Amino acid sequence: MEDSYLIAVRKPAGTASESGRIGEIDMLGLVRNYLVKKGESAYIAMIMRLDQPVEGILLFAKNKESAAVLSKELKEGLIKKTYKAIVKTDSMAIGGELRLTDYLIRQKGSNLTKIAGEKEKSSKDAKKAELIYKVEKALDGGRYLLSIRLLTGRHHQIRVQLSNAGLPILGDRKYGEASDDYRGGLCLACCRLEFTHPGSGEKVTIEASPTFVRS
Repeated sequence: MEDSYLIAVRKPAGTASESGRIGEIDMLGLVRNYLVKKGESAYIAMIMRLDQPVEGILLFAKNKESAAVLSKELKEGLIKKTYKAIVKTDSMAIGGELRLTDYLIRQKGSNLTKIAGEKEKSSKDAKKAELIYKVEKALDGGRYLLSIRLLTGRHHQIRVQLSNAGLPILGDRKYGEASDDYRGGLCLACCRLEFTHPGSGEKVTIEASPTFVRS
């Protein structure tokens, strides 16, 4: 989707949303170059980010006014984000919604996040994390397709919370199982965004099917 206010693109797994490394390709630079080649302003603001291994929808604002409106929506939890993931576990019931509520702490000196223990929850570094997930269908080999709605936006939130709940995401090398024999990428994708358009005020829904889900 693209208009004079915003542009939404699909980020491939493995491409950084934004990188500080010289010479590394990232989505922010790719979108900016695309707009400049069309003769438009080089201004672009990333409203939300995805971890490098995660695929899916990224939303950008094309002017400062739209960026302010969309950033406010994001901060107030008005941009609804839905993800899909494949997890490994022994058995799960299909359907129904379950909520996970934890407190997360980013570990200093690394790019990892952990579940806070009981004594750590009151720490200023502990951030409340909530999500709702539903089992959509069973796949082969003890694998299940989940639909996940983020209620908060924390570092590595989905990966950490699902792993802690005994539902490691397929292909997750940071928080998954060491015995995971899957050789593909991380099976996690941002597949749906719902928000209010900064110009028209109308509700907008953008969807993209994950590449790891076969029809």
